Amino acid sequence: MKLSADYVALQNQYDPLNQMVGNHVYNTISYTNMRQHYYQLTLNVRTLNATLWKYCDERVSFSNTLTTSEIMSVESAMREAIGSTTNPWSCYQKIHEYVTSNIQYVYDTDFSYISYYMYVDVNGVRYLTGFEQDKINNHVQKSEFTMQYKQGDCDDQAALEYAMLRYYNKYILSTDYNLYIAELKFSDGTSHICVFMPVSGEKVTIFDPSGNYLTKNGSSIASKDAYPEMESYNSHWLSTDGSITNIKLYSINLQDGSYQTVAQGTRLNVAAFLSG
Repeated sequence: MKLSADYVALQNQYDPLNQMVGNHVYNTISYTNMRQHYYQLTLNVRTLNATLWKYCDERVSFSNTLTTSEIMSVESAMREAIGSTTNPWSCYQKIHEYVTSNIQYVYDTDFSYISYYMYVDVNGVRYLTGFEQDKINNHVQKSEFTMQYKQGDCDDQAALEYAMLRYYNKYILSTDYNLYIAELKFSDGTSHICVFMPVSGEKVTIFDPSGNYLTKNGSSIASKDAYPEMESYNSHWLSTDGSITNIKLYSINLQDGSYQTVAQGTRLNVAAFLSG
C-alpha cells in the first residue's frame, strides 16, 4: 500500500512538471525551427530517393528518358541514320542498324538507392531519423548520354531506338503510330527490354538492338503475324536465356513519361493483344 501511495504522490508531482517542461521546450522558437529543419530534411531525402529511382527502375525512368524533350534530343542521330531515304520501312531498318552499329553493349555498374527509412512521429508528423542505403545493378541512361558515350545495356539501347522510331513516326511521318517498350522475363530468371511495333493486319515488328534481333524476311525488315513471330523471337533466346515466360508492353505518354501497361502475360496472351 505504501508503494502505491508513493507512486501516486510521485505521479502527482511529475505530471505538472512534465507539462511545465513541455510548454517551455516545445513552444520555443528554437524547437519550432529545429522541427521545421528536420521536416525539410525528410522531404529532401525522399525527393532524392525518388530521383535515384528515375535512373534505376525502367518504368519509373520513363519520366526521365522518354518525354518529348528527350525524344527531340535524338533528332540529329535519327536524321543521320536515315540519310536521304524516304521509304518508311527502309528508314525503320536504318534506324535499327544505326543503333546496333554505333552503340556498344556494356553492363551496368552498381547504382545506389535508399532501401529503408527510420522515422519518429511527433504530433502526427513523421520526421526522418536515419536511412539505409543499398545498391542495384541497373542504371537507365538518357538517350543523349547513350549517343554521346556510344554505350549502354539493353534498356539503354531499347530507349534510344524507341526514341528514334517515335521521333520518325511523329515528326517525319506526322503519324504517331503505336509503339511499345517490351519488358521480357525469361525462364532462367533474367529480364530484357526491347521495342514492339504493332502493324495493321494483326502483325508485329520486333526491334531488339542489344539482342541482335529484328523482324525480317531475308535481309529486309518486315512485319509478321503476331503469334508465329513471337515464337520465332522466343526461339532466338532459347539457347542463352531460356524461353520467354512473361511479357509486359508499356505505352508511354511523351508529355510526362507516364505509362500504361497495355498487355501482359504469356507469349500467347501478348500475341492475342497485338492481333486484336
